[in-house]
Amino acid sequence: FFCCRRFSGRAPPPWSCHRRQLGEAPMITYEIGTWGFRFIFRLQGSVFPKALVISSTNAVACAGIYMGCQHIFGKDGGEQSGGVNAVHIWTAFNFVLGFLILFRTRQAYDKFWEGGTLLQQIRGEWFNAASSLVAFCNPDPKMEREVEEFQHLLVRLISMLYCSALQQVAVMKDERFDIIDIGGLDKESIDYLHAKVDKVEVIMQWIQRLLMDASRSGIIAAAPPLTTRVYQELSKGMVKVSDARKIAEFLFPFPYAQMTTVM
Repeated sequence: FFCCRRFSGRAPPPWSCHRRQLGEAPMITYEIGTWGFRFIFRLQGSVFPKALVISSTNAVACAGIYMGCQHIFGKDGGEQSGGVNAVHIWTAFNFVLGFLILFRTRQAYDKFWEGGTLLQQIRGEWFNAASSLVAFCNPDPKMEREVEEFQHLLVRLISMLYCSALQQVAVMKDERFDIIDIGGLDKESIDYLHAKVDKVEVIMQWIQRLLMDASRSGIIAAAPPLTTRVYQELSKGMVKVSDARKIAEFLFPFPYAQMTTVM
């Protein structure tokens, strides 16, 4: 029950994530863009300015020493030694470039599979929790209405929970993911959720409070040791959401990315 109805229109749903501005974070953030020219020549956070000063000084010193040696000892063998040095320089350049590309490709591949695995595990954990709660409901016909209201509100909150989790880790222009609807929630609750940045934590707290109220009122008829498993599955899903956010929020180090692109 994570995909039933899609919000139409250009306005995002009331609980769409308000991301922090990238400039407010201490981590160096960047965008490569279409052609990558601004990315290549960006100075903020780059290692090239300082490296250029050091390498230029060494290059001038080496050139002076080389010219002095040529003037003192003559130019015999200069062309041959120059060709050999060029081969060594080209070999070293290719080795460093290959290492950088291989390392970054490996990191990207690992992040891709880690992110996909975490999202599937989150969905599985929360689906199992919701399915168990539906099975744990009181079968007494006298409580049929209370049980039905609890189940409807539960599946809607779980749907909103997974939608908010996806919005926290997604990097897309359109983050209006599918949910069931917002039935059973009053306007005050929706406005409160809309004002929060970390909506996953708020919805999770609502779900836990809903479960406690249902246990006290007799809507959930299962023994406490059985309902404990539900709380564990909910908490495991929250931990994996934090792990998935790590992939989306921690970019590949800018100096490393810039150097690889330039080379």
